[in-house]
Amino acid sequence: MKHPLISVSLAFLVSNFCHAEQYQFEVVPTYIKGEYSTPSFDIDSEIKGISGEFYFNKVDDSKGPLVMAAFVDRASSLIAEYNTTAIDSGNINFDVDEYVLGGRYVSANRGWILGATFNRNEFDGDTDHAWDLSLGKYVAENTTLTFSYSDEGERE
Repeated sequence: MKHPLISVSLAFLVSNFCHAEQYQFEVVPTYIKGEYSTPSFDIDSEIKGISGEFYFNKVDDSKGPLVMAAFVDRASSLIAEYNTTAIDSGNINFDVDEYVLGGRYVSANRGWILGATFNRNEFDGDTDHAWDLSLGKYVAENTTLTFSYSDEGERE
């Protein structure tokens, strides 16, 4: 019963950051707790994190739904995110820390989109890196065509 109360509390906290009309940033906390059981093993998992997106110019949400406002308004932004995941399955336990930095630039007049994201995962002493580059264009008022290239580095 405690978990729904935490979710509701987080929703009220986040609602203070959500407002109508124009906005320039978003902050989203994350908390997920899961349990999975079979006759041979049990798995408990917990994910905690926070992400944020800062837009270079204020985003106008009067053109459509709030969830689509940045896309419709052709907003450029910077993104940062941190998540920590803990997995417990009897004698198999591990933690993962994830760091994400990225951004999206949109040429509002011409409709070109350039995006990049860098992701770093730390697994109990091991480290993985990944990055993504994307290039796209608004081909209609609310339609884009985007090509992406991703590369996942080897574990260090």
